Amino acid sequence: MFDFGKSLINMNPDEQKKMLDNATSGQRNMALEMGIGFNKPTWIKENLGKTEYYEQRAKDFEERNPDKKAPDYYREYGDKYVKRFDKLKPELSKEGQEWLEKTKDRLQFKMEAGLRSGEWDKSKPEELKEKAYDSHSEAYLEAGFTDLPQEDIDKIIKNVDRKSSEMKNEEYQIGPASIASAAPKATG
Repeated sequence: MFDFGKSLINMNPDEQKKMLDNATSGQRNMALEMGIGFNKPTWIKENLGKTEYYEQRAKDFEERNPDKKAPDYYREYGDKYVKRFDKLKPELSKEGQEWLEKTKDRLQFKMEAGLRSGEWDKSKPEELKEKAYDSHSEAYLEAGFTDLPQEDIDKIIKNVDRKSSEMKNEEYQIGPASIASAAPKATG
């Protein structure tokens, strides 16, 4: 009897792709469940919630796709701001410092969950960026942005580049400034 899954396991990636191109939807679902032939991102569980996460995510993409540049969100936004906010951390109150850690955890978990589930397509950098940006406001609010002291809110917002906090298109804004309106005491 032919075992589709075992056959895929023993094939190189090019052969897997050819076989999956002609597979039934049930066979493709089985391969997806097994993590075969879809070039899924590595689960970066050891760096979740850490400063190194975005750089590791970019390196993982480049290792799996040697002929492609990693989506710019990883280094030009995620890595840039996680490092910037790590430097800001000592200047914040205890509540602000806790907020930064909770936000880092939430943003990275949302990205990891989106990538691992296939809902966030890393092969389409603009779509990935939009989905990542869309997760920001929710992550900030879940971490307690509106409960922060005003001084912390002001410092956080001032650490976002003006071009990063303005509307990028009609559908989404990015950065803590994008939720300042949700914080009744925020001055933006």
